[in-house]
Amino acid sequence: MDKKKSDSSPQGEGAPAAPPELLTPAEWAERLGLIRKGNPLVPQVPTHADWRHAVADQLHGWSAHAYHHQSKPFRISREDYDAALLAAAAYPCCPPHPAALPESQRQRFAGFKARKRTKEVA
Repeated sequence: MDKKKSDSSPQGEGAPAAPPELLTPAEWAERLGLIRKGNPLVPQVPTHADWRHAVADQLHGWSAHAYHHQSKPFRISREDYDAALLAAAAYPCCPPHPAALPESQRQRFAGFKARKRTKEVA
């Protein structure tokens, strides 16, 4: 009887995987605690971003894209956001994460060539 219950569960092997949750990079940063507002009661107060999100934002052009495309925000999965943070921390040795580049920013890195590190950074 227990076997029938386990076979009919929606989490079984035959169940289709749920699509990944897609959020804007800023929403991922807020959810993961990488961005915090100086004063949450006043919306105009600047936010304080973790260095990983700030570097990934500049490299991938998320803020520039969000400013120009407010009606259709750029959304990525959690895995792509994490990969973008890692790629930004290793830049210029690694290229930007392609899935984390909005369409408006892809032309910038069309001919990217990775550079070797000459010395280890502490």
